[in-house]
Amino acid sequence: MKRLWHREMATAILGGAVLWSQVPSARAQHITSRSLSTAEARDGQTVSIGYEIDSPVETAAVLDCVLTAPGGENVRDPDTDAATTLSAGAAWRYRDFFVNLPPSAETSGTYDVTWEVRWGAGERDATTETAALTVLPPVPVRVPILMYHHVLPQALNSVTIAADEFRAQMQALRAYGYTSVTFDDLLAYRAGLAAPPPKPVMITGDDGYEGWLTYAYPILADPQINFRMTGFLETGAIRLGAAQGAVSRRRIVPAYEAIERYLSWDQAAFLESTGVFDMHPHTVSHPHLPQLSDEDAREELARSKADVESRLGKKARFLCYPYGEYSLRDQWLAREAGYFAAVTDRGGVETDCADKWDWDRIGIYAGVTVRYDPDRPWNFFPNLIEDPDIKIPKIRLESLEFLNPATGLPFAAGRIPRTASVTIRLTAANTGPAADVIAGLRLGLETNPSSSLIYDTHLTEPSQDIARNFPGTQQTFIWTWRVAADAPLGPYRAEATFHDVHYVLVFRTFSRQSALSIAPKDPPSAWILR
Repeated sequence: MKRLWHREMATAILGGAVLWSQVPSARAQHITSRSLSTAEARDGQTVSIGYEIDSPVETAAVLDCVLTAPGGENVRDPDTDAATTLSAGAAWRYRDFFVNLPPSAETSGTYDVTWEVRWGAGERDATTETAALTVLPPVPVRVPILMYHHVLPQALNSVTIAADEFRAQMQALRAYGYTSVTFDDLLAYRAGLAAPPPKPVMITGDDGYEGWLTYAYPILADPQINFRMTGFLETGAIRLGAAQGAVSRRRIVPAYEAIERYLSWDQAAFLESTGVFDMHPHTVSHPHLPQLSDEDAREELARSKADVESRLGKKARFLCYPYGEYSLRDQWLAREAGYFAAVTDRGGVETDCADKWDWDRIGIYAGVTVRYDPDRPWNFFPNLIEDPDIKIPKIRLESLEFLNPATGLPFAAGRIPRTASVTIRLTAANTGPAADVIAGLRLGLETNPSSSLIYDTHLTEPSQDIARNFPGTQQTFIWTWRVAADAPLGPYRAEATFHDVHYVLVFRTFSRQSALSIAPKDPPSAWILR
């Protein structure tokens, strides 16, 4: 919502959208007129407040404003407690009021508005307009909020994800049209101040590990990905960090102690400066907040916020509850400390972002992958983000045959001479929804298939992968291949793979040991083709 108030105006003439009323003039009443820049607002919007104040002498005062919800909860803006100098006589003064609804306040309804001037020695003057401001409900925003921890070369424990897998997940998000967003973006969307992209996604990381810099940052900053990540810093551990950061005190794997470290503040500042990372607090010592006293909980929330702001030179208005645990008291203390929203670690897509003090996140752990396993469908990355545009077929291999093109029959005993032409016929059935797939095949020595490939449909020039729509029926995929004259002799393993149309997801992989054997060019008569 655009701010409608023009500060140079000395009257309450602001078009039809402005509310104002006169207060009877009396020397004891210092507020003589009042105004609002709008009759409607949403949580996260800024409203301009106007005060015409008649002061007998020049003095300092705080211009306060309180919204009172239908249920009686009071809403103040803690960022505007600075005193201003009032000149003697009657004059208009204006201030911005950032609507930040507390946890239990009504998210919509008619709010009373109290204009208040606080003078020295506890003196105050106030006037209230009932039902002066209609708070509109937030605009629903659907967004998967992903929760990561460590990003390292390999998965060390349940909260570590391998860098290659992290890249694959980011590539999948990019291929399917996702745009990474931040807290500020989400709040602007729900406040109606900006339109969300078609597919927003929020990528978050907890604790502040050095792997963010070494492994996650190059992936996110890759121009082919170009995503942002919100990092939540356990500021007590960051404070302990030397040039290379402090060693993690939790979930440590001794063999990898040298790389499982926290960022240093210099490293965190660098990541923030790149624009790729948006850093916010995760408390000081990662405690179970509901188990703390009011004083200790308040200290954890306020001190970690101050740490991030002073070290990184930014406003830190968003919180991640340690372990995803909080009470209503903790939510109120978070708002008191100056936070505007917070996330938990419960699974599931955030469907509307309505409760900004309890946004759900999807935990991405070591087993989560872009490769579909029918025995563990809950670990398939697209299933977690619940993207309706990603159709996941359920593919079953019916047969894989290596045929003599001249006869259409299999080679005898599966033995294929060097230089022979081969027709490879794969038959599969889809018992799931129709989906666009890319079918491919790799052949490699059984003893070391990855480093001894003699055929890979994806790497041939041009590619021999087969792209087609795979309906819920049986399909046949056929390739033609000639065995090289110097192909190593011996048994070979075949691997058939079905990718998605973007080649970023693997719907199914089938491996066949001893699927064929390469024989000399002139085999004994027993090896002659049938």
